[in-house]
Amino acid sequence: MQNTLKVYDLGMKKIVQELVLNKQYPLIKLIYSISNNKLVVVQLRDIDKSSQVVLYELSKNLNQIKSTLFEFFQINSCVEFVQDQLVLACSDGFVRLFDSHRQEIIVAQRCHNEPILNIKINQTNSLLLTATHDQIYIWNIEDQFELDFSSKIDNISNDENFLSLEPNKSILFVLDRTGCCLINLKRPHSRINDEYLLDNSVAFNQQSSSQMSILALANKSGLIRVFRLLNKF
Repeated sequence: MQNTLKVYDLGMKKIVQELVLNKQYPLIKLIYSISNNKLVVVQLRDIDKSSQVVLYELSKNLNQIKSTLFEFFQINSCVEFVQDQLVLACSDGFVRLFDSHRQEIIVAQRCHNEPILNIKINQTNSLLLTATHDQIYIWNIEDQFELDFSSKIDNISNDENFLSLEPNKSILFVLDRTGCCLINLKRPHSRINDEYLLDNSVAFNQQSSSQMSILALANKSGLIRVFRLLNKF
């Protein structure tokens, strides 16, 4: 079923809930879990380049809390900054800080002259990363969420997929059309590893703990693979 959000219980190994989303926004660009038991769903509509952000409460069942419409740009990615505040990567080249509780934009700063495809934050070192189709910019986060340009990584064909790996070590994990590599943000022009080859993987997410990092990847056939990443950097 199109425009359906499905909740899969890993312990029970089955789908436990299905929600039918707004059919006026047929493209589900992003599903992003945040702290304090909230889930953010971003839906896009190409005909007028608009976006809808829907906030759900994660309890026994998903319950919609709020919905916000953005009419003049599309949201390609988002990350959590602090509680109830999301950093949005937008199609007009702006990074926007959105307060989901008050449902308003707090800060807007142009970071690129083309669409920002992905964004990631490294809270430990106060770094923000923004990605276009072939570049990644590294920004220092100053007071009041002012972004100060630091450096950039060229010739990265990342499409829409990259993330920060091992945030206390400032390691970036980049996925492109042929595979993935590791980049140390302190030396962004030198890659650590180019040996990971993947088969048309289109999305991934990573979770870290003091013991290990877990990487999950999904490909176009619907296969999801989970890797344990050893800390060897």
